[in-house]
Amino acid sequence: MTAWYKDYEVDYGGMTNGVRLLLGFTILANGLQSMYQNGGYDVAGFFGLSLYGLLQGFVWEPVTYMFLHGPWYHLALNMLILFTMGPETEKAIGRNQFFIMYFVSGILGGI
Repeated sequence: MTAWYKDYEVDYGGMTNGVRLLLGFTILANGLQSMYQNGGYDVAGFFGLSLYGLLQGFVWEPVTYMFLHGPWYHLALNMLILFTMGPETEKAIGRNQFFIMYFVSGILGGI
């Protein structure tokens, strides 16, 4: 028999694994974005969402743009909101539905 709480595996003060994964990946992506932009690469042009990119076949843009951020406070505010609201949402609907909601919301937000 599987316990109902195994879907989100809470630890470390109520932080859920799905939120921890999104926080870590977004912070890592922001670090890589900063590093490559400082090296002269057009990260936003390749991974940011644009009609031109979609017309050129950059089908990953509706997902990858969600992990790009501008100034540090943009990243900080987004991660603060994910940190405070994400665990309770993930606990309420489960990890898989939380990921579906997160990505569908982000894609629709880009549209």
